[in-house]
Amino acid sequence: MKNLALSLLFLSACFFTISAQEIKNGNFEDWKGAMPAGWACGYKTPNFIEKSKDAHSGKTSMRVVFTPQKKNDNRRFHGPDVDLNAGKYTVSLFLKGEGEIRYVTLTEKSGKPGSAPSETNIVGTPKIGAANNADWKQYDLQFTIPADGTYQLHIGINSGSEDTPFLLDDISIKKG
Repeated sequence: MKNLALSLLFLSACFFTISAQEIKNGNFEDWKGAMPAGWACGYKTPNFIEKSKDAHSGKTSMRVVFTPQKKNDNRRFHGPDVDLNAGKYTVSLFLKGEGEIRYVTLTEKSGKPGSAPSETNIVGTPKIGAANNADWKQYDLQFTIPADGTYQLHIGINSGSEDTPFLLDDISIKKG
């Protein structure tokens, strides 16, 4: 009986490990300089990201700044590497404020992120588009990963409001 209980406990732990993946620092609690620890962007000086004390959970979230807003100006950044097996995944994130999400992708580490899908750039559905939330709102996006590999979560934001901060928090990924 004791062996059966231990076996069931082990199997349930294995199932949880297989079905859930962590986006490291998806809660934006840890910061190194101007960026959340483990997150990066393609700009030398990521002057469009700030730590905010208005958080969905915990003490901090990520604020995307649009001052000054320029035509065709967008903000792009990505999370740390995540090893994924082929299959279906749900990425959840919480948004507050005003902005337009151009894309959320799971892109193979060697791939090119963007709003156009490809073999190495998997675009989440449904597309979020414009968001104007006075309170925190959860968004769930579906992805089908075609092959095992190392991926990064990329987020592209087209615009925001100088008056209403655009905040992100509690980003997670689950298989299934």
